Amino acid sequence: MGAPPITLSPGGGYLLEPTGSVTIFTPEMLTDEQRMMKETADDFVLQEVMPRVAEIEAKKPGLMRELLQKAGGVVKASRWRPESDAQAATPTVLWAGMGSKP
Repeated sequence: MGAPPITLSPGGGYLLEPTGSVTIFTPEMLTDEQRMMKETADDFVLQEVMPRVAEIEAKKPGLMRELLQKAGGVVKASRWRPESDAQAATPTVLWAGMGSKP
């Protein structure tokens, strides 16, 4: 049995909708591919971004470009592509700090 359909409300539309009218997207609803993408993003942030927070805060020239290029390399290395139009339309949710890692 698949996950319930997800309805996205534009902007603050969720404030005007009746309670319980929209499925809330939770980490348990992630597919295996989405879970792997989340873990990859978590690992990247922990290994590449967090050690350089002081440099980021100091706005070190060229640092953000370097990190974005590294992130792009991680995405290219994963070669993840949606298998169908429906999968491509599914929201890709990547967030760091949510889940089992501190």
